[in-house]
Amino acid sequence: MENTLRPDPPFQPRNPHFEALVRRKLAGQHFMRAVGIELDEISPGYVTAVLPMEKRHLQQDGNAHGGVIMTLLDVAMGFAAFTLVEPNQHVVSGQMDIHFMRPGRGQRLWAEGAVEKAGKRLSFCHGRVWALTAGKPPVLAAAARSVMVTFVPQHKHNI
Repeated sequence: MENTLRPDPPFQPRNPHFEALVRRKLAGQHFMRAVGIELDEISPGYVTAVLPMEKRHLQQDGNAHGGVIMTLLDVAMGFAAFTLVEPNQHVVSGQMDIHFMRPGRGQRLWAEGAVEKAGKRLSFCHGRVWALTAGKPPVLAAAARSVMVTFVPQHKHNI
């Protein structure tokens, strides 16, 4: 898939070890692993994520459930913002606006998340999800904008 939202010029990360930290955070994302989302590309301010479609991801008409698409966008945009924070900082979604454009029907979903503006407390992001099927052109299923909130955790929760 062509990377259409890649920041230009590219951002400079505040943490030189951002990719290793993203991969470590990914290992702790229990829900994301349960859904089956995998990160593909990780670069400053830009992340792509892939979800091989399975029956459990579909709604009653055979399309990707809207919650699955929104989760995929949240992951891509959230980790894109996370690549630009200080080593001791985290991000959470503060707001998300999604537009479902076409049914998410395909063999896999591919999302890209990109930071438009990175601030000290808020990052403004955008993302897209494409439905992919071998031998067919990609179909834009959804587009979104989000605000990611940066914070320093006070304590860690273990569940």
